Amino acid sequence: MNKTDVIKKLQSGEHFFVPFSMSTRMPYVFCDPEDFDDQIIVFARDEDLKEYIKAQAEEKNILQAIRVEKSMYTRFYGNLYGIGVNAILYRDGQEELKVELKEIAIEADFSKIPEGKRPLLNASLQLSGIYFMQALRRKVPLEEKGNLNALEEELVANIIRANFLLAVDVKEQDGEKKLNVPFVKNKEGDMYQPCFSDIMEFQKFAAGRKIGSIKVDFQRLPRLLSKQAKGYVLNPAGINLILGKEQLLKMAKLNK
Repeated sequence: MNKTDVIKKLQSGEHFFVPFSMSTRMPYVFCDPEDFDDQIIVFARDEDLKEYIKAQAEEKNILQAIRVEKSMYTRFYGNLYGIGVNAILYRDGQEELKVELKEIAIEADFSKIPEGKRPLLNASLQLSGIYFMQALRRKVPLEEKGNLNALEEELVANIIRANFLLAVDVKEQDGEKKLNVPFVKNKEGDMYQPCFSDIMEFQKFAAGRKIGSIKVDFQRLPRLLSKQAKGYVLNPAGINLILGKEQLLKMAKLNK
């Protein structure tokens, strides 16, 4: 296996297979212990991925097999940039080789777009959220979850300095525009207001629905929370992280 062949397969092969984490509904991300690359693993063969998923299940990492078709490559690699992944470990049978993401696909350049019109991206926030949720939601004793405190501190720091998208539904009634806020309910029936770290997460939520969004910084989140909501849910179609009212206020104080 050589790098040129691997890059060619990842760019123009018919398909490949990727493990997605059931904790985040996104590709399973792990850190290379030697060079600290934030990477995913891609399999040439479905049967090899199934073996990997079985082995990970024994470690209480619950994964799902996803087949990525050639027509999906551009969007898939763009999403990897959006969540902070910088490398792919390609495995074919017993052989494996790591390739930098930038060697496979070019990252979108939004520098020429006026700042106010650029799509919102939060790679650092996404990545810290992925690592935290992958660890937190493993069905193992707390002492086996790794350094959750450090992961949580990094996530909170990224949340505090981030901008977000809030979903809004603008409707005309009697000649006037009315602003409605959509909600998400949990299993207990509690209502939460969705917020999104980036345009990709907003699009997952808005798919097939005629809703818009507004961009806000973290400090405005407590003030914009609807009275009916118990808090926000960050990226409901992704990491699905609950940010309760009291938690928001405590975090807001940290940012002053």
